[in-house]
Amino acid sequence: MSYELSDSLRELASDLSEFASGGVVLDGPNVEKLMQRIRHFGDLALALEHRVSRNIWNGLAATEREERERETAAILAAVAEPGSNVTLLPGLERPFSDGRPETLS
Repeated sequence: MSYELSDSLRELASDLSEFASGGVVLDGPNVEKLMQRIRHFGDLALALEHRVSRNIWNGLAATEREERERETAAILAAVAEPGSNVTLLPGLERPFSDGRPETLS
């Protein structure tokens, strides 16, 4: 993981620290440089936010998949049990789609 954002923010704070007591007046080109740095910080922050979001969504998807796998395993175990009254019904329409068009076989 990159620490570029936090390092860059610390660098900016360090650059500005010399002006803490006396203040500073920025001319146009220096304002533009500061704005470029701030935009860069925004880009870095957005990249981190996307990464966190992906990790959260992937984690949720993995949890849901594991739950479905546990449920499926429990059903299959019940079916395999001798004397079980659980049966799988063939040919039932499923209440979901994978988005692909249905094919007639």
